[in-house]
Amino acid sequence: MISSLTNKKQDNQPAYFKSNGLLIGASYTSYFLNKNLRVNFSTRYNDRNFSYGNYDRWYLNQRISYVINDKWNVFLSNNYQNSSNYNIYTGDINYSQETFYNNLIFNTKTESGTYQPGMFYEYRNYPNSILFNRGLTFRFSSYNYEKNLINSLYLKAGYTKPTLNNTDNKDYFNFEFSSLTRYRTWNLNAKYNLGAFSTLTSQQTLNDFITPQSIRISAQNQYLFPNKKLLIESNVVYSYNNVFSNQTFGVYPTLYFFNNSGWRFGLSANYTFSSSDFSSVFDTLDNQSGDLFSGISQTTNSNFNLNFSLKKDFGIPIPFVDRTAADANFVAFLDLNGNKIKDNDETTLENVVIQIGKKEVLTDFEGKAIVKNVLKNVYTFNAFSLENLNGWFPNVEPKVSIENDEII
Repeated sequence: MISSLTNKKQDNQPAYFKSNGLLIGASYTSYFLNKNLRVNFSTRYNDRNFSYGNYDRWYLNQRISYVINDKWNVFLSNNYQNSSNYNIYTGDINYSQETFYNNLIFNTKTESGTYQPGMFYEYRNYPNSILFNRGLTFRFSSYNYEKNLINSLYLKAGYTKPTLNNTDNKDYFNFEFSSLTRYRTWNLNAKYNLGAFSTLTSQQTLNDFITPQSIRISAQNQYLFPNKKLLIESNVVYSYNNVFSNQTFGVYPTLYFFNNSGWRFGLSANYTFSSSDFSSVFDTLDNQSGDLFSGISQTTNSNFNLNFSLKKDFGIPIPFVDRTAADANFVAFLDLNGNKIKDNDETTLENVVIQIGKKEVLTDFEGKAIVKNVLKNVYTFNAFSLENLNGWFPNVEPKVSIENDEII
């Protein structure tokens, strides 16, 4: 259980200003049925005097997970939020909003990957927008660490019913698809939307003429030159929206140079081109002014930027204070005898990506890499080679503990 009281002061206090405010919350977690059932409940409330924002908020959250058998488990989440903003001069409510989210997800893991079918129900009450969403979801993901390959896709389909300005009581069909493929240093992303789950303003206005659709495709790549100090990161993005026939294409390459003293020099050239057609907004023929608006509905623009960056990571030691960070040193090699120790007759490997938490480094021609000033903690750990090792695969633990300056 948590609770907090505030006492604030303000010059020229408004009529409805109060110095004392309250925040209170509680949570509960327990296991049942031989720990197959886990229940978590939490709630929190603060009045409008708790801070200077003049909001009162109530938050209620429930999460339940249950292990059905060795292959399947299920997860139920419910989240309710209610908030209001008040005028400090009159005491009246400026606006209120209320949301209620519910998700039921089934989960199973097989040799081919993880499958997660589910269903959802949502209620959103915002100023000038009240929506009911319900439908089905499906998520699939697979990981092959030996091939450095990750695949995932997400599907969401359902109906949205707005209650404001919906005289025909219409249901609007919505569909969403997104995918991610990551292979070594390549990333491919795609997303497609039909309709809109979040707002129906445009869809209600144009539904008799056009259903909003959008698509976005992007590709990223990282390439290391034979000169190991040069690296280029490239990003290409294309997007399309049919409401205004908007198309955008962008190319964003960045070239990095690393010197021996730890400086990183960067040069990026960004180019973006976009075109739109606003003929659905403008009437091309004005009866009073003649053909005044003809031709202004279609627009194109392009933009080019050239940027330079310089980066150097360094730390200033503080005297008389115990070190909270350490330097993590790594050596990549062909472990011929499988003892996880670098022996004199074992070959080192360069161009091996070392991932520790969110940090990445690349081994040099001696198979060495270092991450400096890492906070002492336990991190996720992974490694993979950018070159074909002819059957050799990473043999690393999923977690690594950084305590001192040592070789890992």
